[in-house]
Amino acid sequence: MYPPERLNKLFELVLCLKYLIMKADPQNYFAHKFLPCIIAGLTAGFTFSRISTRLFHGQVPLLPAIIIGLLFLTFTIFYSYRWHKKSKLQQVDNEKTSLYWQDLIAYFIAFDLSMFGWQKLFHLQFFTPLGKLDMPFSSFSGDELLFAFYGHSHAFVIVIGIIEIVGSLFIAIKKTRMLGLFILLPLLLNILIMDYFYGLRYNVVLHAFVMLAGVAYLIFIHYTKLILFFFPALPSDRRRIAATLPALVILLPLVVMTTYAFPEDNPALTGKYSVKELTINNIPVTGHNDQDSILTTVYMDIGNDCVFEYNNLKRRHFGKYTFNPDSNSFEVKWRYPSPTPPPLSASLVRNTDNQLRLDAEMGGKHINCILKKQN
Repeated sequence: MYPPERLNKLFELVLCLKYLIMKADPQNYFAHKFLPCIIAGLTAGFTFSRISTRLFHGQVPLLPAIIIGLLFLTFTIFYSYRWHKKSKLQQVDNEKTSLYWQDLIAYFIAFDLSMFGWQKLFHLQFFTPLGKLDMPFSSFSGDELLFAFYGHSHAFVIVIGIIEIVGSLFIAIKKTRMLGLFILLPLLLNILIMDYFYGLRYNVVLHAFVMLAGVAYLIFIHYTKLILFFFPALPSDRRRIAATLPALVILLPLVVMTTYAFPEDNPALTGKYSVKELTINNIPVTGHNDQDSILTTVYMDIGNDCVFEYNNLKRRHFGKYTFNPDSNSFEVKWRYPSPTPPPLSASLVRNTDNQLRLDAEMGGKHINCILKKQN
């Protein structure tokens, strides 16, 4: 049996690339020398910059760390030109030199990630001060949220640390390097995505990117073997099954999603509102202090959740609201605290794009106010 036509074309393309990159005269391709050298220089620079910061307990200025990184980078760029020049004169074994730089990349990545792993084991990473943990959730920055979330379970942090240490050990040993690379690839990709989207400092994001690039490079140099491993030639009668099953596995959950009740019933109302111009029984309420049980904040959330906050995080009513946009009727049935407060029945009218007028009755009190949207 012959492999599918498209698979044949893929194999032809891979063999062509292999010929162009690996079999062509190496002295004509400077990129073969520059790429491993520059990756080694970047991984070494970030690793030793981080070591210098740790040795000085984080007090070392940023400039010396940058200089250390630039020195490594400059040396590797210079060496790549020297290697390329010797290669043209056939004065160097390109294969052995390339393997030497691959080893350096693996060792620097292993050294760097194992440091992160050991820090996690000894509770030196994902640490959040106890005083900060008592602050409101909304006051946390992206990196503080990330650290508080992961630091909540030290056992989970230990597992991540062990994975980093084991993966680093595997890539430092040639016979287990590929296994270590496939362990570290998803780990580093996840770290990079979190660092970027949670707004960590640019140097932290760049550090993760460089380490991921090093792992990706060490994997890519074996791309022909990997393609043959992951995309083996299949008989034509199994081609349709091999193509259909993955698609079904991915698309069937999308069909199941149609049975879910999506909770965003009133997206225009969702948000946090500060209470302005509050009157109770037609009497204006002003000058209240922290001891007053006066409505100050209203939250309307996904799933029609509703929270009324009375000037303090400890004084809150939680419930579910229903809203009829045709009649502007707004009703809330509370579920907390216990005993549950009387239900709220109101009229909710939009004044402007970010303001609502609430005219409500609750427990015999007439409440009138402006709700100004904050986010």
